[in-house]
Amino acid sequence: IFLISYSEVYICAIILMIPSFLYLPMEVANTTVIVKDKVKAQSKVFLFMALVNLLLSVPLSKYFGAQGMCISILAAYLCRTIGMNIVYKRELNIDLVGFYRKTFLSLLLPICLLVVVSFTLNFVKIFPENIYGFCLGALSYVVIFTLVFWTMGLNGNEKELVFSLVSPIYKRNRKS
Repeated sequence: IFLISYSEVYICAIILMIPSFLYLPMEVANTTVIVKDKVKAQSKVFLFMALVNLLLSVPLSKYFGAQGMCISILAAYLCRTIGMNIVYKRELNIDLVGFYRKTFLSLLLPICLLVVVSFTLNFVKIFPENIYGFCLGALSYVVIFTLVFWTMGLNGNEKELVFSLVSPIYKRNRKS
């Protein structure tokens, strides 16, 4: 039986999440590719992604186990992201540099601050190491995350969108 430790699973999870940070913000462009019938270009990119994964997965998993397989998936997904960015630029004429600058540069400082706070909370160990401590730590992180992103990460339009979603619920609860 092949056993894998918690720390190895954690590393695998991080490796598998990395490409999503670049790819998921482009979901609107993915839908546009389908709407504008540019699926042939998309299918070529996905075929190349599958080939990369197939070619890398066997040797990497043989030498590095589950982490090697995750690295193979990471490489394939990064190839997909690069390939789809080429499709977005050529077929849809999207300003990718501007998009990524607006998407990620504005979030860089809040994310760095959250990483520092998270490591500090973890290092200081102010919460007990049991389920209650875990819940308190998670709740603390949610509160800190909300405050940091509300003050530093969201622009005026995004804050108005949050208010427009929350205000009907608030008004409905006040009437009852």
